[in-house]
Amino acid sequence: MARILSIEDDPDIQRLIGATLFPEGYEMHYAFNGQEGFEKVLLVDPDVILLDMMIPILSGIDLLKRLKGRKETQRIPVIVLTAFGDEGGMLQKSVMALGADDYLRKPVMIDEVIARVKQVL
Repeated sequence: MARILSIEDDPDIQRLIGATLFPEGYEMHYAFNGQEGFEKVLLVDPDVILLDMMIPILSGIDLLKRLKGRKETQRIPVIVLTAFGDEGGMLQKSVMALGADDYLRKPVMIDEVIARVKQVL
């Protein structure tokens, strides 16, 4: 069973993600800020990370840099899910250059999240 870590500060979105992916057979783990997310990555060793960009304490960008800069975490696929405005696709280009494996803008169809998780696995 693949382990997914969802790093998102909105509890409603966390519930939706869990309610969608758990029945698909994934083991779900959650973090509500960047620092907690980093600690859970080290503890859980997830197979996929779903990462919001606008999270407290340690931003999504800073967390992505930290994860991709460490030998023990750089192999973990990261799918960015964000509602952050992205004129001209600059944020998407930036996070992909930092090592994100995929990028989705909120609101997103939950079927698309499932498909992207399966794709990176």
